[in-house]
Amino acid sequence: MLAVHSFIAPQHFPMKKKLIAMALAGLPTLTQIAPALAQQQQQTAALSPDTPVNLPGLYYDPDPGPSPTFRQLTTAEQAGYVEIPPLPNGVQLPYQVDRAWPQGATPDQILKFGDLQQNPVTASFTKLTLRDISAKQGTDIAGLPIGDVPLVYGLTVDEIDKLYTKINNGEKITVDDAAPAIQAALGVLYDPSQAGKQLQQAALTTGEKVLITRLSKIPAFKGIPLQDLARGNWQGVISKAEQIQLAGIGKKIGPTLKKLPVNQVVPLVGDAINGNWQQVRKRAQAYILAKGTDVAVKEVIKAVPELKNLPLGAVPDLVNQPIEQTLPKIADMAIEEIPGAKDKTINSVPGLSEIPIDKLPFDLAFSFFAGDLFARFDIAYSGVEGPEEPSIQHSLSGGSENQKFRPIKCTLGQTQNQRADNCPHFEMRKFISSPVAQATGDDDIEGKQWVQGDSGGKNGQGVKGGKGLLKWVNGGWEPAGIHPFGVNSHTKFVLKKITEYPDQKSTAKLSVAFQFCVMIPLLGQQCTPHFLVIPTPYVVKEDGLFLVASRRNLPASLARLRNQTLAAGVYCDPDQIIATAGQSDAGAANTKYGHLPYEETDEQLYEVTAVDGATVGLTQDAASAFEQMRADAAAQGLDIKAVSGFRDRKLQEELFSDQVAEQGSPEAAAKISAPAGHSEHHTGLAVDVGNNANPYLNESWANTPEYAWMQQNAGKYGFELSFPKGNSQGVSYEPWHWRYVGTDQAAATFNNSASNSQSQGSSTHSAPADPDHNLRQYLARIRIGESTDGTNWRPNPKTGAYGIYQFTPESRQSLLQRTGLDGWTRDRAVAAQAAVEWIKIIGAEKNVDLIGAIQRGNFALADRVLSPWQWTSLPGGPEESEVWSNPANFEKYGSTGDASTNAPATVASAGVPCKPSQVAGVPGSPGAIASNLNGQLGPFVQGDGITTGQFDLPTEYPITSPYGPRSLGFHRGIDYGTPIGSEIRASDGGVVTAVKVDCPQQGHLESRCGGGYGNFVFIQHSSGYVTVYGHLSATNVQIGDPVKQGQVIALSGNSGRTTGPHLHFEIRDPSGQRLNPANFLY
Repeated sequence: MLAVHSFIAPQHFPMKKKLIAMALAGLPTLTQIAPALAQQQQQTAALSPDTPVNLPGLYYDPDPGPSPTFRQLTTAEQAGYVEIPPLPNGVQLPYQVDRAWPQGATPDQILKFGDLQQNPVTASFTKLTLRDISAKQGTDIAGLPIGDVPLVYGLTVDEIDKLYTKINNGEKITVDDAAPAIQAALGVLYDPSQAGKQLQQAALTTGEKVLITRLSKIPAFKGIPLQDLARGNWQGVISKAEQIQLAGIGKKIGPTLKKLPVNQVVPLVGDAINGNWQQVRKRAQAYILAKGTDVAVKEVIKAVPELKNLPLGAVPDLVNQPIEQTLPKIADMAIEEIPGAKDKTINSVPGLSEIPIDKLPFDLAFSFFAGDLFARFDIAYSGVEGPEEPSIQHSLSGGSENQKFRPIKCTLGQTQNQRADNCPHFEMRKFISSPVAQATGDDDIEGKQWVQGDSGGKNGQGVKGGKGLLKWVNGGWEPAGIHPFGVNSHTKFVLKKITEYPDQKSTAKLSVAFQFCVMIPLLGQQCTPHFLVIPTPYVVKEDGLFLVASRRNLPASLARLRNQTLAAGVYCDPDQIIATAGQSDAGAANTKYGHLPYEETDEQLYEVTAVDGATVGLTQDAASAFEQMRADAAAQGLDIKAVSGFRDRKLQEELFSDQVAEQGSPEAAAKISAPAGHSEHHTGLAVDVGNNANPYLNESWANTPEYAWMQQNAGKYGFELSFPKGNSQGVSYEPWHWRYVGTDQAAATFNNSASNSQSQGSSTHSAPADPDHNLRQYLARIRIGESTDGTNWRPNPKTGAYGIYQFTPESRQSLLQRTGLDGWTRDRAVAAQAAVEWIKIIGAEKNVDLIGAIQRGNFALADRVLSPWQWTSLPGGPEESEVWSNPANFEKYGSTGDASTNAPATVASAGVPCKPSQVAGVPGSPGAIASNLNGQLGPFVQGDGITTGQFDLPTEYPITSPYGPRSLGFHRGIDYGTPIGSEIRASDGGVVTAVKVDCPQQGHLESRCGGGYGNFVFIQHSSGYVTVYGHLSATNVQIGDPVKQGQVIALSGNSGRTTGPHLHFEIRDPSGQRLNPANFLY
C-alpha cells in the first residue's frame, strides 16, 4: 500500500488562513446567535412549530488549555462487570456486551467500539483508521510493533486469512501471497522456534490450569489481557488470591503470551496445543512442502486445525515486527473492518486514549424550532459562600434511570438516587408567556433549578441513570442534567463551573454527557448511565436562552402541560418563541445560484497524477485515496487522471467570469461553474477527472468505462459524485466532478457548508425541477427491502412490523401520537408521508439532519442512522436485504436512480399541516384521520347467523400483544394493532348478545368503562362459543342481530382500559373460560 507521502513528491501551494474550527463537529449550529430580544413583541405571532429559530444565549468561549483526553475523564469508583445471561439458540448480539473493569478504570477501558456504533454521535469513531488516529497524535503507525497494538495482537490465523480474502475480492489467499504475519505463523517466515521453547516451559499446576480455564469461560473477561487481570483493584470481580495466581502464571508463560486475552491463553497452555507449538509448526511445514507454497492458507488450516485459533501473540519473533510490514493495508482499514474490533475496548488502539476529545469525530448537531420549549437563565448560585442547597422542591435537572427522565432535587449528602457535597445551580425563568401558560394558567418553568452535574457528587449533583444490566457501569451514576431531545437521544446537557461575578453576568460551562445502549433479545434495551462527559467550547450566561424540551420529546415533568395544551385546543400553536432571520457567528456567505459556500483550505497540498500539462493538488487524505483509486483502476486496464483539483478564489473568479461572458448571465454560468467562494475546489477535496483521451470535462465522460467503474467503486475510496442528475442544488449534471468524503473531517466540510447555508434563510439558487426526487428515491430504497416495494406488507412474525414501510407496533403507536399519521395504512401516499415524518423524528432524536442528508444525496448517512432503529433491511442494517448484494441496486435506489417512479407524487419533505380535529385521541376530535378509516359503517344488513365452526381473523392488522402473561397481568385474549376506525369483522357467524357504545374514546389504564373493555360487541355462536370484540369506536349492530362470518360489525377504537388504539379479541368456551384464540384462528 502506498504511504501518504510516497506517490509523488509534494508540491506546496499558497493557502489562506481558515476561520477558527469549532471543537465539536456539528456544534457550530448552536452558535446561531441572533440579536432578537428587542424584537420579541413583534415576533411572537403564531408560527409553524417547524419554523427554525436561532438561540441567543450560547457563547463560543473555549478553555485556553488543551481539551481533556479519555484518560483524563471520570474514573470508575469501583471494579465491576456486566454479564449477559444465556440467550436461546440462534439469538445473537451485534457484539460482545459482557465486560469487566477494575477500580479507577477510565472510559476507554470500559467502552467498546461496539458501544460507540450504537450511538450515532460516536458511530464515526469506528470509521477511523489506525493511521488516522496515529496522525491525530502526531506519530506514524507504520513502525509500531504488532505487540503494541492490542486491537490486532489477538487476531488469529483464521481471522487474518478471512480478512485478506475479503480484501482480495473473495479469492483464496495462497501461502506465497499471504501476509507476512500468516507466513510467520505457518513457519515459512521468521524463526518462531522461541515460541516452542517458551511454551514447553509453561508447565502449569493443576490449580493454575483450573483457574485459567474457568476465567476463559467468563464472557466479561474476553479481550482483557492476562497481565491486566493480574494487576489493579478488581475487588468483587476477581479475588486477591486469584490475582496472585495469575501473576505467577504470567511469569511462567513469559512477557509475550501474558499480553494475550485470558481466553486466548487457554489453547496455548491447555489441551489444544498442549505446549507443543514446534510439532504443530512441523506438521504445517510438511504439508506446505508437499503441496507447494501456492496452496491456499485455508487448506493448510484445514489440514492442521490447531492453527485456526492461534493468535499472533503466540509468535514471539513476530510481535516485535512493524505492523505495516507484517499486516500490510491493515493500518488504512477502518477500525470497524478489523475482525473482532466491536468487542475491543477503546484503549486497544494505541494513542486513541491520549487524543484530546475535541480532535475526535463526535457527530453532534442540533436544530431548534418554534415549537420547542425554551427557558432563560436567571440567578446563579455558585457556592462561593459555602455549599449551596436548593431550598424548594422544584428541579429542572435530574437523572434518567430506566430510561425515564426524572427531575431530582439536589440535597447535601447521599440518598437512594442522588448525591452531592454542594449544589451549585442556575434558577430558570420562562422566556415569554406561552400559549400553554395562557391556556392552563400555569407555567412549569418559572423558578426551576438546573443543578451543576457531577456523577461523583463533588461540587455538583450525581444522579442515578442507565437501564438493565449496563446500568451498573460507573456504579449507576451520571451527572445531573436535562434531556431536551428526550432520553432516546442518549445525550444529556450538563452545566459545569457555574461562576458568579461582581461586575458581569454569571456563566456556566456547557458539557454533553453520552450513554450507550444495545437492544438484547428477551431482555430489551440495556443502557449505561450518561457517564461519558465531554466538555464543549461553549458557555451559557445569565439572561441567555436554552432549550428545555424539544416539541417531539417532552420529558415527563412537562408532559402534563402538553396534554393540557391539547385539551385547550392549541395543539397547532405550542410554546411559541422568538424567531428571526438573524445573523450567524459562523460567518458563512449565502448560497449563490445553487452553490454552497466553501473556504479555502490551509492544509498542505500534494500533487497527484494528472493529464498532460496539468498540475493538480489535493489535501493529504484526498490525494492518497485518489492515487490508490487510480492505481486500482489502472490494474484493470482503466485510465483515470486528475484534470483539476484545488483552486483559490482568484482563479475561480476568473473561470466564473469567463463563463458569465460566454453564457450571458451569472445564473446560466452557475449551471456549469461556481462563483468564487462557492466552489468545492477551494477545499482541496474535490477533483475533476478525465484522461489524456478525454480531458474535456463534459457529459461524454459518463459514457466511458472509467466512469462506469467509478460509479461502482469510488465510494470504496471515499469519493462521491458532487452533482448527479437531479441534484438538490440545481447544478447541471457533472459526471467528472467528484469530492472526497472518506474521513469525518472531509465529510463535515460538505455537511457543515450545507448546514450553514440553510441557516441563512432565503437564497437565490434555482430549485431543481423535482426538489424531492432524492427523498422519493430514499423511500423506494426503504420499501424495496422492507416490503418488496409494498407488495409484501403482511406482519413480520418476529417483530410484528406491518405495512408498506413495516412499522413496528411501538413505532406506529408513537407516530400516531406525535403526528396523527398511521404507518400501517395501505394508502401509499399517507404511508409515504408517515415514513417521512418518522425519518424526521428519528433524526431529531439522534441529533442528525436526516432529511437534509437525504436531499443532498447522502444516503449512506441516512442508512447508518436508520438501519439499527427502524428499517433494518437498509444497507449495513442487522437484517440487510439481499437486494443490496447486487451493486446495480445501489445506483437504482441511489440519488441518481429512477426507482421512485412508484412513489406517491404528493410526498414532500415539508411535512404535513397540523390538524387537531384529525388527531386521534385529542379531545374534541372525531376520532380518526380520514386516511386511517379503511371502512365506513353503513346501515346494518342482517346476516345469516350461521356458525361454521371455524374462526377467521377479525382484522388483517398484526398482533401487538398475544395471549398469556405480561406486565399488566395475565392477558386472556389477543390484541391487534388496529388504527382507530379500522373495520372489525365477525370471526364466525352467530347472534349478537351484548353491545356497549357510550364509552369515551380517550382510553387509559384507570378506565373501567365497559368493565375495561370499553365499547364492545359479544357474539354467541351455535357451538356454544362466544367471541368478544373490545375497545371499539362504533358499531351498527344491536342485541339479537344475526351476523355472518366476515361481516363488518364495528370499527376499532381506543375506549376503555387501553394504552392506545387496538382491538382486544377473545374466544370463550361454553363454560365461559377464555381460551387462547391463536389455537382456533385460521
